[in-house]
Amino acid sequence: MRITNALVALSLFVVLGVPLLFRPASARPPSGAAQVVIVTPHNEQIRSEFAAAFDRWHRERYDRPATVVWQTPGGTSAIRRQLQAIYARAIADGRMTPEGELAPGSAPMPFDIMFGGGSYEFNVELKSRGATAKPPGAEDPITVPITQPLDFPSDFLVRTYGENIIGTNPLYDEAQHWFGTALSGFGIVFNRDLLEELGIPEPRAWRDLANPRLAGYLALADPRHSGSVTTTYDAILNNYGWDEGWKTLRAMAANARYFANEAKKIPIDVSQGEAAAGLAIDFYGRYQSQAVMEPGETPETSRVGYIDPPGEVFIDPDPIAVLRGAPNPEVARRFIEFTLSV
Repeated sequence: MRITNALVALSLFVVLGVPLLFRPASARPPSGAAQVVIVTPHNEQIRSEFAAAFDRWHRERYDRPATVVWQTPGGTSAIRRQLQAIYARAIADGRMTPEGELAPGSAPMPFDIMFGGGSYEFNVELKSRGATAKPPGAEDPITVPITQPLDFPSDFLVRTYGENIIGTNPLYDEAQHWFGTALSGFGIVFNRDLLEELGIPEPRAWRDLANPRLAGYLALADPRHSGSVTTTYDAILNNYGWDEGWKTLRAMAANARYFANEAKKIPIDVSQGEAAAGLAIDFYGRYQSQAVMEPGETPETSRVGYIDPPGEVFIDPDPIAVLRGAPNPEVARRFIEFTLSV
């Protein structure tokens, strides 16, 4: 029995330990590197490119390597609920003061930055609604913004953004609680082969997804978990009006194959033929189209296509913000400066 147990333990060590021993040196954090912890809904491609670029920028600017520790617990809405729970508990335990500062002797919060999601989540949920709880000894609950305002010079913001507006949306928060890092559109990703089998033309508008032939073939996401899909549903209501918008959304829901917890699942499933079409933020849809493109193909001929419905597209900034009680506030500020400078 002892020999058997030893063999099992040795096998477990080999399975878990060998991959770490042979991990490429480039995957290991450099010695003495500055660190920033970022919670995000973004996919691996975005995370990888930003981490590598920030390390290069930080070495050039501060003569020191930098590493990003990514945390990806789910979609934007799921991350926001997690943050609200974490900060509400800190308020209730007395670790965070009513002024939004860490109480003396308290350990820092787990994340430095939230990166990615819609402006609604950052402006309304994280900043205005924040986290609410009753501090020790208090009679009434208090609300503390989860995001920490910064103090970039106004001329830096003017050089970066110009006018602080895109459509009807600001590009950054005037109090500097969050900053838009990219402009995102919201559209439709689709599988040309599967649509051809179903006898359905390529979608051109949101209402095309209400086609009853798509029943069981439409990939949607749960707005309680995905901020990008919530923004897409809102775009449909804004474009079609309340009555026609809800009629379209109900018909789309009737066609749904599922309601995913993460928006990035949808383009992958569409590319694999698990669904004929779905809603997607532009860079998820276009990236998946390019990922499956064969030599000689174009975005117009690849089996996976993406379209921003003409005249119906909603453009929203993709925000980033430093979180209160960040463990590495100086490096977090540098990361935000990096995203706005390159």
